[in-house]
Amino acid sequence: MKKGMIFLIALLVLLSATAITFARNTAATSVTITAGGITGYASDDVSGIAGVATSIKLKNSTGSGPYVHVAPTWTPVIEQAGAITGGDVYYLNTTDYTGDILVTLYLTNPNELQKNYSNLMMKVNVWKRVLADPDDPWVQATMANGDAIVDTMYLTINNGNVSFILTGDLEYCISVDGGSYYCIDTNAAGGELSPAFFLEVQPV
Repeated sequence: MKKGMIFLIALLVLLSATAITFARNTAATSVTITAGGITGYASDDVSGIAGVATSIKLKNSTGSGPYVHVAPTWTPVIEQAGAITGGDVYYLNTTDYTGDILVTLYLTNPNELQKNYSNLMMKVNVWKRVLADPDDPWVQATMANGDAIVDTMYLTINNGNVSFILTGDLEYCISVDGGSYYCIDTNAAGGELSPAFFLEVQPV
């Protein structure tokens, strides 16, 4: 009787552990990209440069933006690594401003993200287009001094921001071209699965 009870308890513990493991390994959730604290691509809170449009919302026209206005996405699964699918984050119109600008992309919720990811690395890129022709393709932007945007410019939960000095009088799109993460929890209570961004633009 005693051996039977011990076996039954051991079996229940084993089944319980198996069920927990199965649930943890199959827990997945979609990630929503936010910018400036609002769902979408950009905030209207970019100011301080004369002649630069204060609204930097991505336009709704079909085909605009390197990723056609599709935000970066991924589906985190607990205790698994994953890849980030690239997408547009911000559109910046610098019409009629011919000076150089310092553009800084901030990750506004790194502390919350650390509760759900042991690492999160988003490869940031900048694309440009001449404003005169909206049908022109988006091409890789360069820094104001002609240097290439660094291929390994990553925004992470550790560094919190990346910066670029760009030339004015162009149309820019700031994107996340890919990246990777390791998810440690998909329960967002007290944490956050979705990154939130803020874009700051200043004259140089």
